[in-house]
Amino acid sequence: MISLLLLSLFGCTKTEGILLHFDGPIAAAIVPQGSTVFDEPVGLIANQRSGVIVPVDLKAGRLLSLSKTASFLRAPALPTGQDRLLGDVEVYVDPEGGATVWATDTGAPSVLRIPWYSLDDSGEPVLDTAAAGDAMFVDVDGTGDDAVLADVVVRDGFTTTEDWSVSYDGARWWAEGSASGPQTSEPFAGAPWVSDHGELGFTLSGSATAGDRFEIHTDTGLVEIPSEDVVIDLLVVGDEVWGSYSDATGSGINVWDAATGELRRTVQFSPGTGAGRMVLADVDGVDTVFVADSRLAQVHRVDVATGTEGDLIPAAGAVVDLAYSAGYDVNGAPFTHLFIAPLALNRVDVYDPVLNLPVDPNPLTPETDGVFLGSPVSGLAASIGSVWQQKTTTWGARPRVPAVAVSTSDGYVFQLDGSTGCAVTDLRGPHGPNQLWSTSDAYVSLNDIGPTSDSALWIDSYSGEQATFSNCGGVAQTETWTITYEAASTSWTVEGNHSGFQERHALDDVRYLSDDGAISFLIVSGALPPTDGDQFLLSVDSGLLTIKGVDSNVDGTIDDALVFPGRPAAFDYTVGPTGGGWDETDRREMLLLPLTDVDKAARIELDGGKAEVEWQ
Repeated sequence: MISLLLLSLFGCTKTEGILLHFDGPIAAAIVPQGSTVFDEPVGLIANQRSGVIVPVDLKAGRLLSLSKTASFLRAPALPTGQDRLLGDVEVYVDPEGGATVWATDTGAPSVLRIPWYSLDDSGEPVLDTAAAGDAMFVDVDGTGDDAVLADVVVRDGFTTTEDWSVSYDGARWWAEGSASGPQTSEPFAGAPWVSDHGELGFTLSGSATAGDRFEIHTDTGLVEIPSEDVVIDLLVVGDEVWGSYSDATGSGINVWDAATGELRRTVQFSPGTGAGRMVLADVDGVDTVFVADSRLAQVHRVDVATGTEGDLIPAAGAVVDLAYSAGYDVNGAPFTHLFIAPLALNRVDVYDPVLNLPVDPNPLTPETDGVFLGSPVSGLAASIGSVWQQKTTTWGARPRVPAVAVSTSDGYVFQLDGSTGCAVTDLRGPHGPNQLWSTSDAYVSLNDIGPTSDSALWIDSYSGEQATFSNCGGVAQTETWTITYEAASTSWTVEGNHSGFQERHALDDVRYLSDDGAISFLIVSGALPPTDGDQFLLSVDSGLLTIKGVDSNVDGTIDDALVFPGRPAAFDYTVGPTGGGWDETDRREMLLLPLTDVDKAARIELDGGKAEVEWQ
């Protein structure tokens, strides 16, 4: 664990107006586990509106603290400047154990490389501290003014690398930082002054005339590295940092040396493309980076060793995000899948990059596409390991398979089975009315329009269901099915309010299967035959495992919704005994999820299917 000596580098003073936590959390990154000085997982959250990167203790569910005895002492944030529009964030841990944070500035064609800590000879981390150069007075008109800027103060966790100008207009002084922007507070001669968010402090004295100014440079080691254009996404690949960019004519990837920031090479894509989010994969023993194309219906694949682009992977539309999942299915068979979220289609498709073929979760339909999720996808993240499923097998066991988490713009987090692409369901799964679950959940009976009829929907005595549903979660949607008798054809028409009219008609005493295999039922004929217009209205719940907010007081009601979640970041940790014994160590699969619009972040437990902790 980090030494308590580091506490001397931290302050707990609060300057009025300083944003200590989140202001537009836009992206999350996980510090590589097992390669740092932290005993437990640590995350970083980049804030778009404040330009601050905040470290959080993922297991403890609080802002990162470096003290075991004073947890209220938060670790310093990594400021980049209030005027920056942060995008993605990544962490590189060098072979010596030091950490460097990389971030994108969506308002400039550059990336930011920010030293976080290095290790001293005893293996203890040392944080880089903020410093200020000498203030230089520029007497513009050469009148011999004697203004002095003294008592300069910088603060770790607030100050960043930038050039400050303190200028006099003949009536008052104005302060402005190259990364912090113009300051609203006015420096007065003879009074200590502090910038709006605590980046810089000083005291002015002496006289000046209009146009005179002070120039002062503050430094935290942050370096702004130029790029071909605005960088969209970052990815740490070994000792390199890859950054995707797009411009008016095309797109590509800049590859920097993670330790020095030196540009090693550029991978250029074809004109008209739009390189977006990236994911690293081991495809049949070859390290590969898959790159979403935000303009064209395709995914790029780049060989890490050679930096060359391979065959394009077709997609159903421009691609929002990607995730790579590999492992073993419930039967022990290996799989390698790339999950692709096409723009505006409200679903996630699956591709096998080894076989170079799409994966069809539902072979009963002629189309090969993923399962419908009902809202545009915000981001994807593959679990670190396997995740416990909620719905048990016929034998009462809970399967455990790799999963891909999906955040959607309407405030939900879903899970997809990494081996099949099907959505993960809750314990009950897709269902209709069922009195075995609730006595108030009345079964569907015939709406008898004409002469008396006594047809009925058969009820399975074991499950209590009037219908059975596709084994692939997400194929059966939440909707109402209308089953209407048509005398002219002596059959029943079937329509779902989302699935539409079905080509197949239902017949008495013959089990029916909808066109896409979502629902199956049996209409049992009675002594009194059906007549034209007789109808069943069967409401179905998809039974998808959906995470939609935090139940703070554990009363079964969501207290804080996941308002417009961003791209999740996956991590895991263990709880319970680790020193041997009979009890198995409990490993938990988790997500860190930024919530941009409400200035919060959530910790999601994939195994339990719930949001546990919320930072704000």
